[in-house]
Amino acid sequence: MGFQFIPQLIETDLQVQNKEEVIRYLANKLQAHGFSNPSYADKVLMREQEYPTGLRTKCAAIAIPHAFDPGISGNHVALAILKHPIRFYNMEDMDSEIEVDMVFLMAISSAHEQLEMLKTIMQMLGDDTLFTRLVKLHDANAVCSQLNAFIEGQKS
Repeated sequence: MGFQFIPQLIETDLQVQNKEEVIRYLANKLQAHGFSNPSYADKVLMREQEYPTGLRTKCAAIAIPHAFDPGISGNHVALAILKHPIRFYNMEDMDSEIEVDMVFLMAISSAHEQLEMLKTIMQMLGDDTLFTRLVKLHDANAVCSQLNAFIEGQKS
């Protein structure tokens, strides 16, 4: 896949009130770097209503919002590590909400690449120490280094 996180798309200690605010914030980051178009946030929010992306794991609760959009350029993930958890509907029980600590907004250009990125994120979720380290970091470059080191380690 050749994917790498970039620090310009990572925000630490982000303070938002709800899922719409975090999705719009991250979508604006993607758009500012030319990776998506202005309608991407709306498409993600519409998809989130039908197919929630909140996920509780043994080490963290995250959300992985995404949508298919032909206006996506390349394969990118904008990440917010939240100062305070916010509610997302649970992908495993769409009637319940969970408090998430991290939001990975995927902007991936093809279904195959999207599946590969989801697999990578799920592998990250299996690493308790990675998420414990990430939530303690307050610098986008440090978070980026940890995530990319994990990805590189998975290739070998």
